[in-house]
Amino acid sequence: MFPVPFVLYADFESYLTSSGKHIPSGFCCLRVSKFPEHNHKIVTYSGDNVLQKFLEHIKNEQNTINKILSTNRPMNFLTDEKTKAHDAATTCLTCGNKFTTSNVKVRHHCHITGQYIVPICNKCNLQLKNRKYNDKYFIPLFMHNARSYDSHFIIKNFHEQKPKYRSYLLIPKSFWPSKLTAYYSLIVFSF
Repeated sequence: MFPVPFVLYADFESYLTSSGKHIPSGFCCLRVSKFPEHNHKIVTYSGDNVLQKFLEHIKNEQNTINKILSTNRPMNFLTDEKTKAHDAATTCLTCGNKFTTSNVKVRHHCHITGQYIVPICNKCNLQLKNRKYNDKYFIPLFMHNARSYDSHFIIKNFHEQKPKYRSYLLIPKSFWPSKLTAYYSLIVFSF
């Protein structure tokens, strides 16, 4: 019902050297937003230092998205019709619980556009806030074939640049030793 406001999609291209080593040769990245004015064209790069350029691009995207998500527009005025609908609501549209004096009805609205969304309870309203870690918003990045191939380029680069990327977490597909090269998720805590 409430999609994340931004998602990044990316993919690496690589070539195989005569010695059998996989070398990244380029990447593409697409920003998709629930706010059409903030969708971004596909960015492609092909050349030297692919991982460095990719991480620079992701950092720039993160900075841009953080600026947008830091917007705090007040809610637009409601029409009489929306005010009546809000006043008539007796249950939260998110959790289904009745509004009470201890869990009051609030006007859930988008802080970027100021647009009223729905009447929900205060508890759900607080849960729907965009998540932050170290003053930066959570931005999902989905990568084609990341579970078994592309993530290795990033992980290797993090290892080589350890002081720059202070903390990251791998969630492996399996904990069997032979399967520890496939990952479901890579979470970067400090960029």
